[in-house]
Amino acid sequence: MRKGAHTLWECQYHVGWCPKYRKNLFDDDALREFVWKIFEKIGVEYEVEIEAMEIAADHVHLLVMIPPKLSVAEVVRTFKSISAREVFKRFPGVKKKLWAGELWRDGYFVKSVGSGVTKENVKDYIETHKEREGNPAQLRLDLRGEPKRAKDTPRLAAG
Repeated sequence: MRKGAHTLWECQYHVGWCPKYRKNLFDDDALREFVWKIFEKIGVEYEVEIEAMEIAADHVHLLVMIPPKLSVAEVVRTFKSISAREVFKRFPGVKKKLWAGELWRDGYFVKSVGSGVTKENVKDYIETHKEREGNPAQLRLDLRGEPKRAKDTPRLAAG
């Protein structure tokens, strides 16, 4: 879990995308290592924690924790655009291998990743909230059992 001034969050995603035309660009160790380092720098700069990363010959996978102030689309766009610009500067020959002169294919894969929270937990919580005593706004989801009243919930520090 991460804390912000007024938020408690854990937003993890498995994201992936491919080079244009699914070319095997990352057979080249120097290029793969360069992209790896660029991704690490982007993660630090944009407060995106990279928990796992693989750069295969024709695609990339990242397990990332993204702050709720950023959308997945923004993060992927940032990784793709900055890395493309930097790759073309450092490895000008790569652009010649790509007919349209774009490094990355349009689109990406994304799947949210949970830590003990299942769709069923959340759905059950929402569907049964009226059966619980008290105002639903005063309840919180406790993944280990029944929802607890707000008075039992630790407060976040004032920011």
